Amino acid sequence: YAPQLTRFYGCNRYIDREIGCVLDALDQRADDDTVVIYTSDHGDMLRSHGLLSKGAMMYEEITNVPFIVRMPDGLRRHTSHALVSQLDILPTMLDLAGIDCPETMQGQSFAPLLMDPNAPIHQQVMMSFNRFALNHDQFGAFYPIRCITDGRYKLAVNLLDTDELYDLQQDPHEMSNRVHDASISEVRDYLHDALLAEMDRARDPFRTP
Repeated sequence: YAPQLTRFYGCNRYIDREIGCVLDALDQRADDDTVVIYTSDHGDMLRSHGLLSKGAMMYEEITNVPFIVRMPDGLRRHTSHALVSQLDILPTMLDLAGIDCPETMQGQSFAPLLMDPNAPIHQQVMMSFNRFALNHDQFGAFYPIRCITDGRYKLAVNLLDTDELYDLQQDPHEMSNRVHDASISEVRDYLHDALLAEMDRARDPFRTP
């Protein structure tokens, strides 16, 4: 495991250096009108929950990805805990460029966050997963998951396994599945309703009466 972890951190260090080269070039040529967005498509479990890499799960280690934005005249060295989705990136880019966002796009602009880290954007965000492929897309199995979080609670609906509900404030490592806990059944039900509403809005193929 140690060599794997060394390669993981080495890869991140290499990426950090290369992004620095890009930023240095922008500072010399186009720092007054260029927005830089850095993110990742997923995280890595790194043996959390006894798992490696990514896969058919909705744990924070792979869903709460890096997200850094630098823009001219924007905030500097501020951290926001607002909920955003990668579906919001293109609407934000269009917004910053003064271009109307097509109604067919699911996300919404988070441009207000770039001026106010406490600006409200989403009350909840949805995450989805369809295929579990160990090596390539043509391998693996069909494993659909629909998940929603309001920042504190996270509900994951697994079509082929037990559903999950976590209190990220009291249980940040997601070790206690409370989906059948009667004391927070109202939280579960409101998240479930919000998930169905978002699936309907996005015309998800798994939406159903």
